[in-house]
Amino acid sequence: MSFTVNNSAETQEINREKQLEFGKTKRGNPTLIFQGYEYWKHSQTIAGQVTWKCTKYQSMPCNSIMKTNGDKIVSLPTDHSHEGNVARARARTAVQNMKRKMTGELVTPRSAQASIINTLSSDVKMALPNKKTISRILRRHKQKSNFSASLVLPSIPTTVNFDIPERYKNMVLLDIDPKSSNRIIIIGDSNHLAGLKHSKVWLVDGTFDKCPESFGQIYSIHYEFGNGINPVGLICLLPNKTGDTYRRTLSAVKGLISDADPEVILTDFERSVMEVFQDTFPGSSVSGCYFHLCQSILRKTNQIGLRPIYDSDEQVREWIWCLPALAHVPITEVHEAFEELVSIMPHHPGIDELLSYFEHAYIRGRRLPGRVITYRSALFPPELWNKRDSAIEGIARTKNICEGWHNSLKSLLLCHHPSIRTFFEGISKELSAQTASCLEATSGSQIVPKKQYTQLKERVIRAINSYSSSDRLTFLRAMAHISWI
Repeated sequence: MSFTVNNSAETQEINREKQLEFGKTKRGNPTLIFQGYEYWKHSQTIAGQVTWKCTKYQSMPCNSIMKTNGDKIVSLPTDHSHEGNVARARARTAVQNMKRKMTGELVTPRSAQASIINTLSSDVKMALPNKKTISRILRRHKQKSNFSASLVLPSIPTTVNFDIPERYKNMVLLDIDPKSSNRIIIIGDSNHLAGLKHSKVWLVDGTFDKCPESFGQIYSIHYEFGNGINPVGLICLLPNKTGDTYRRTLSAVKGLISDADPEVILTDFERSVMEVFQDTFPGSSVSGCYFHLCQSILRKTNQIGLRPIYDSDEQVREWIWCLPALAHVPITEVHEAFEELVSIMPHHPGIDELLSYFEHAYIRGRRLPGRVITYRSALFPPELWNKRDSAIEGIARTKNICEGWHNSLKSLLLCHHPSIRTFFEGISKELSAQTASCLEATSGSQIVPKKQYTQLKERVIRAINSYSSSDRLTFLRAMAHISWI
């Protein structure tokens, strides 16, 4: 079977259509794309006439050739023996354009990727190498080019009263109270709204140093897409961290995706945030991040002066690690397990203070006056941080993916507290990159987790399955020796 390229009666008409696309192979040799087929340069005459052969001339074989002179067609291609598909060629050209951007501007590999990916069609995005491979290619190219340049960033606005540039309005889903100091801007697109709508797990987090100075924080809502990908669904510019601001924001989010019904929402240990999410999505299980639970215990350890003992005494360190390990005990047994742990903890004033802090914040509140022993509610009762069921079901215990995304923003924006223009430009590129990742996953690509994380997950599940109420302390010590990350 042969496949005929559209042969017009007049080559001049084809020339006027400007359908020639010139590129390069990975080794820098010239290529030509024309009407859905790619050609390699075969020969050139003294007069400048170039003969091009189909790239499949050896593998198929395909004997199609065409001739050009400069950007003019001398003779149209002969018939091909295969269908055309130039997505890979255009993907290769896109990588070359990323390299040029790395050479000509002060950009990071992530920023260069995002700016070029933004212009590509879906089939070309799916033909690109994965992001890690592209980043490695761009880093090597940058090292070879001995690139040096300077970049002058726009001034940072001092007020929230500004007009959103026309080119960025399409990604602003909501602009709430634009003339007020309590202005909220919600950024996203229809694809990621659909992702949030159908996802069963949301991960939310805030960051401050990447936020434009005129706002209080960037609050991002991520969702589990699959294949190891957790894209950002919504990016919210908030004026502050008050409960009212969170309530206004989530009310707006609910309006955008009224039928969203996540099963699990993973948040910071911030009471106002948890309460607002629970009120807005009453059918969801709102849970604190396990990594942040561990971090809060370490912060308290440092604050009360226990760090020297923690560093030098292995036994003390083990018992302190047993506190966050309570998150993997059946929720109905957390109180009893805590009491058992307290009964054998080493005696030390600092440890007593740490236990008191953990009890009042995470187990039960302070005792109420009266003869009957009753307690106030803990600030964060076990229902908000127990991870046993999540670990067994394979649901994320931490939202470290959000922390990683915040770190990537630093690389993308190239500064802390960027100007509004720089922020919108960077977020525009980031949304395109996130879409490309989802398309890549849809095409069958998969992000393989690091071996250490896979092994950790398996160890946690095995340890949980071996739990016995008759030997809780052994279980807690075992969990204490497993990294909490």
